[in-house]
Amino acid sequence: MVVKRSALALALLLIGASAAAAQSEQTVYVVHTFATRNGADSGLSIIGANNARQLAGWFDSDPPAAPPLAIYVTETRSSRESAAPLAEGLGLEAKRYNESDVVSLAASVRQEQGPVLIVADGSVIHGLVRNLSGQAASNSEGAMPGDIWVIKAGSVRRESVGQE
Repeated sequence: MVVKRSALALALLLIGASAAAAQSEQTVYVVHTFATRNGADSGLSIIGANNARQLAGWFDSDPPAAPPLAIYVTETRSSRESAAPLAEGLGLEAKRYNESDVVSLAASVRQEQGPVLIVADGSVIHGLVRNLSGQAASNSEGAMPGDIWVIKAGSVRRESVGQE
């Protein structure tokens, strides 16, 4: 009986350690919504729509990036349109989140298995990157449409998708 309990305890410990290691290796991509037309939530401009289509190609760049297994967007039209071509190409349905609650979003993202893409408006990127990486997000200052932050194992790097 003691041997069975010890074996079960060891198995649970190994499963927990494996899950924690996998979570610490999770890659999260935070992309700033692409360029929009003028007006309140008017959707993407022609350039922004072209850049949204280029997002899928970014994952094939050199070196290639693991494509997301989950995509999160806000309720805004620009956020949904920024993610739509990639989500469609991957056969994913984007999940909606409340941009005023980045703590809950970060908790949801941490529960996902595998890479995650979050499309965010400029006003929340700084707090979101800081919450997900555990670092001061100094490189999120001056965020521009199409900027993408790659967060993995606590490190953050900033790149860009498309052109303005």
